[in-house]
Parts: sequence; C-alpha cells; structure tokens
Amino acid sequence: MTSQEGETPNRQASDRETIRTRQLTIEEGVVAMSGIIARIHGEKCSSCIAMEFTGSTLSLDFGNRIAVCKTARGRTANYVGTCGLFIEGAAWRMLRNREAVMTSDTAMTETNATELSVIIGSSVKSISLASNTLDLHVQFDSGVTLDVFCNCFDNELDNYSLSYLQDFYIVRYRERRQVIDVEEG
Repeated sequence: MTSQEGETPNRQASDRETIRTRQLTIEEGVVAMSGIIARIHGEKCSSCIAMEFTGSTLSLDFGNRIAVCKTARGRTANYVGTCGLFIEGAAWRMLRNREAVMTSDTAMTETNATELSVIIGSSVKSISLASNTLDLHVQFDSGVTLDVFCNCFDNELDNYSLSYLQDFYIVRYRERRQVIDVEEG
C-alpha cells in the first residue's frame, strides 16, 4: 500500500492557505513518527490537560511553549508546546512506581487532576512506539509511565496524534485497518 495525498483547508490559516494531507502505510508512519518521538525524548512536559466528561481524552505538550492566540489587547491567551500528544479514542493508563493510578476510564476528580499534574515539569526519560500496534509507551523521570493502547475497531474518534510545530501524525483505525494520516502545514 502506498501513501495517499490530498489537501484540506487550514482552519487556523487564511482561506488561501491549505494543509497537505497524506495517508501513510504503517511502515512509513513508524519511520515518519520516529522523528517526533526523538524530539520528545528528553523534553519536559509543559502541559497536561484532561477534564471531566471527556472520556479518554488527554492532551500533553512538550518542549518550549509557543503562543498561538492573542487577545485584543495583545496579551497571549493560549500556548502549545513544540511537540504534543493528543489522545482521543485510544485507551490509556498512567502508572506511578508500576501501580496504576489512572486510566482512560477513570472519572476526572480534583485528586486525579493532581495525579496528572505530577508529570508537568517532568522530562521524558524514554518514549517508544510499537511498530505492529502503534501503541505508545512514555516514561517520565518522575517515576510516572503513560501507556497508550490503540483501539482496533472503526470509530469516529482518532486513537491519538503526535505533533511537532505544524506537522501532525494522526493514528486512526478505519475500514478495518490501522492508518496514519499526516497533516503538514
């Protein structure tokens, strides 16, 4: 199977700008995503967001914070990290000292939010991608481990995405197969 290409409008850019979209084979995707994985290794987690009623949704930013939105008075309102991990439809598990402290099925409470905040400021000690399942394993220097397990059934939700600046690698399960879409902008 070969890569497929197309264009989609860039929601954040002007009407003239577009984001180029390609669909990669698993083999191509693993090679392409290894570049982002290498960039995340050693970076500090600058943000970790999970809210009540979001199900398995979890968002982490790594590296330098970049301003993405300014208020009318010119103040910066939103930041993102140089690299990001956004988990949407995949199952995930957070371990501390090899004991599960949270999963994608855990109800979000203040106590759980505190558990998540432990990784903010922690550096990524190791990060690996399973080449056959595209599952992720992220270990932080704080003793916390985050495991991401891809769902293998057709679902409207993406499993997860990895990003570096304007490039996004989106892991999806569509039409009974795992696919990786790349959005480059």
